[in-house]
Amino acid sequence: MPYKPKFSLEVFPPKRTSPIGTIYDTLDGLKGLDPDFISVTYGTGKLQDRTATARIAHTIRSEYGIDAVAHLTARYLDYDAVDEALEMFDNAGVSGVLALRGDVIAGQEAAGVFEHASDLVSYIRSKRPDLPILGACYPEKHPEAE
Repeated sequence: MPYKPKFSLEVFPPKRTSPIGTIYDTLDGLKGLDPDFISVTYGTGKLQDRTATARIAHTIRSEYGIDAVAHLTARYLDYDAVDEALEMFDNAGVSGVLALRGDVIAGQEAAGVFEHASDLVSYIRSKRPDLPILGACYPEKHPEAE
């Protein structure tokens, strides 16, 4: 059987100053593209409402019938925060997690628990062995690599 590439889309929760309905307007426009899944970013900024990722992912699954993958960024999370996120994602019916290290945010100190995305993957795998985990990589050398 020939390999069929996956086609996915990525959305992010609206800023707190924007109405939540803007994301659903966007999803209405995207559903006709028939993606294999839609991933939802997970904010690391202090003002980001992290529960929005789970709520939007739940709507993608329940209202649009499309698999939803939640981003999980390791850099600013500790074990408790990851456990809490995984619980939210389970309750939302998330199809999988995209494990990322996360960008450096000026003025915000890393939690120091998960230095690399692979550390986060290992932790998630130990907690949820059946949860599909996706990854991402740089096609060229990572800017921080030596």
